[in-house]
Amino acid sequence: MKHYQGISLIEALLAVLLSAILLGGIWPMFTAIIRSYHLQEAMASLQSNGRFVMDFLSREIRMAGFTGCLEQDGIRSVITSRDTSRQWMTLPADIGVMGYDTGRSGAGLIDSKATSPALVISRILRENSYPVSSYIDSAGTIQLLHSHNFDSGDLLALGDEQCQKIGIFKAGDETQGNRIRYQVDDGQSLHNCGRLFNNETGCLKNKTISVVRSNSLWLSPVETMAYYIRNSNGQPVLYRKRAGLSASGRSLSAEALVEGIESLHFLYGLDDNDDGTVDQYVSAQTLGDKDDQWKKVTGVRLEVVFRSLQPVLEQPQHYFFAKKTVAPSDHYLRYVMVRTVAIRNQL
Repeated sequence: MKHYQGISLIEALLAVLLSAILLGGIWPMFTAIIRSYHLQEAMASLQSNGRFVMDFLSREIRMAGFTGCLEQDGIRSVITSRDTSRQWMTLPADIGVMGYDTGRSGAGLIDSKATSPALVISRILRENSYPVSSYIDSAGTIQLLHSHNFDSGDLLALGDEQCQKIGIFKAGDETQGNRIRYQVDDGQSLHNCGRLFNNETGCLKNKTISVVRSNSLWLSPVETMAYYIRNSNGQPVLYRKRAGLSASGRSLSAEALVEGIESLHFLYGLDDNDDGTVDQYVSAQTLGDKDDQWKKVTGVRLEVVFRSLQPVLEQPQHYFFAKKTVAPSDHYLRYVMVRTVAIRNQL
């Protein structure tokens, strides 16, 4: 009698059938676990990015218009631009914030690749001040007590310890060592339109500057930053761009900050009657380019849409943004955060 070992064809088919049944139940469970993991990972990333971006922008907005002085009336700037794409760099430090809507005539002037409104924030970095040893307006030379790290094209502020007068200007050629050069109309689009401290400037919106001659003059950098969104490698990214020019006269390069920032929306709190309380929130379009209106802005309402880097949802997600319900057709996860920030130096 012959003895056979192994399994029969029927047994093999039965084993395959049972395996298929088991896999049919396990595979959906496995894919559900993977999908849940990616969803939780995306949500954690959105929340982490959200906290960072909101805290970062809130801090920048809060410090807008800072000069280190109790009174802001003595601030004057001689910086002007022949090029509309650099007009935002001339934002007076006593205004602090200015908004630009989406489009070529708005944020597109700051960066042609911008896909969102832009927020421009300006302040004087008094914590980085240098004491001045001598200043000769007619020669356009400022001597500091110590060596500095400023370059030609940087925006700077010169003032006295009593904060009676502060002049903002663009550094010129031969700015090095402990010397700052000041030039009137150096031929570049962003330039100084007149002498820094005299009574015949004539090119200023706010009349002239007359410095209080003092033995305690200081010089500080002026930080003017534009924040907006543009796409990079298929992802929406929050960018910032610093005002000023390189030594060759080119605009400074934009800097990528955080990926996955899809939309920005700004409203500006207007104090109409100067009582320290916001009376209404309006758009940048409503305020236009009127300096006297922007000086009344005492707060910014910031709304941001954060988006996952990869599609992780089974179905498209509706969300509420800028007073509207948005219905995308993709499968990205989105998270909306809103915050209202007071501008301390405008209160």
